[in-house]
Amino acid sequence: YSTPSGVHVARSNDGVTFTPEPNAVLGAGGAGWEGSQAPRAPAFLTVGPDDHRLFYEAQGRIGEARSSDGLTWERVGDRPVIEPGADLDGEPAFDGVGVGDPEALRVRSAEGRWITRIYYTGRGADGSTGIGLAARFGDQGGMTRATAPAFTGPRGPRAPAVVPQGSFTLLFFDQAAGTNDDWPAIAAGIAPATRRIPVP
Repeated sequence: YSTPSGVHVARSNDGVTFTPEPNAVLGAGGAGWEGSQAPRAPAFLTVGPDDHRLFYEAQGRIGEARSSDGLTWERVGDRPVIEPGADLDGEPAFDGVGVGDPEALRVRSAEGRWITRIYYTGRGADGSTGIGLAARFGDQGGMTRATAPAFTGPRGPRAPAVVPQGSFTLLFFDQAAGTNDDWPAIAAGIAPATRRIPVP
């Protein structure tokens, strides 16, 4: 979880009562692109027995850190793995102002290759938000962004959480309760789009 000082860890023996570690496991003071901003919105992913990844937001970009034990983290590289999108054919990118709120997922392709997917909130110049998707083969290197959002709508979807369910995948996100409402609500989407909620 994140606080103004950075990313923290809490532990539990029963899944009910948690004890936080006293200090941030990933604080401010990263590579130049992060500036003095502390990382926030952590997304944890295990890629091997002693190989854990943490994707996080700082300065409207998404970075990556690596750990063997989940407590001591080192940043990967000196650049973000996902940056805001550039305009395409004169059209502003849906995520041209900033990217954040990462959600990490590891899946196998039909050919058996591991794919790391990052779902994220993309922020546009007009104030709109949409759920973006970036991916890479394997566990190393930068991400390739999809130029169009995976999900968008007039209520400002943001903060994705993805739950694979075998033949379909659920996407949960935060958005305004209505087009004229200020309070937030949790909404859901499903892929493939030919499926419907509730799932029979």
